Amino acid sequence: MGSLCHARGGQLVQEIYHLERYGFINNANGSWIHDVAVIILNRDIKFDDQTALPIDLPVSGYDPAPGSKSMLAGWGFQHWHQPPATPCLYSVDLEIVDRQQCNQTYYDTFSRVKDGQICAGMPQGNRGPCSGDSGSGLIQNNTIVGLVSFGRGCEQPGSYGVYTNVGSYVDWINRHRK
Repeated sequence: MGSLCHARGGQLVQEIYHLERYGFINNANGSWIHDVAVIILNRDIKFDDQTALPIDLPVSGYDPAPGSKSMLAGWGFQHWHQPPATPCLYSVDLEIVDRQQCNQTYYDTFSRVKDGQICAGMPQGNRGPCSGDSGSGLIQNNTIVGLVSFGRGCEQPGSYGVYTNVGSYVDWINRHRK
């Protein structure tokens, strides 16, 4: 935790809190929901030129507006099923997508975007979360607004990534922070 690259820096995790209601609803209108956890480190991160900087939580209930700009930062594959994952953190600019438009991407699956989730991507594809990016942050103005949850492939035109909306879980996160 706290490193920009896999092979150097960082520190160990002490505890992980999963949301009690985390789970998968398996029905015709189901979806991955409550895909969030709090990680407690074994010591504070020292911020310097070798570590990532802290990021803010949104206000409770914040829901990013469709069309607003965001940035995804992650360590996943840069192309579908073409390892290796990037050795250092990378980022890509994305736009928040309306839930109804995003649900059209998943019309033939059991996944539906619910309240507590947001979508982001680009209509033309060529950017978005990929394998290895699960849990990575979707950021607006140094505020983490989303966590990569699921998607359909990566870089597919008209296919958007689905993120846990952090604003929906701020109260829960704050209860579990030490």
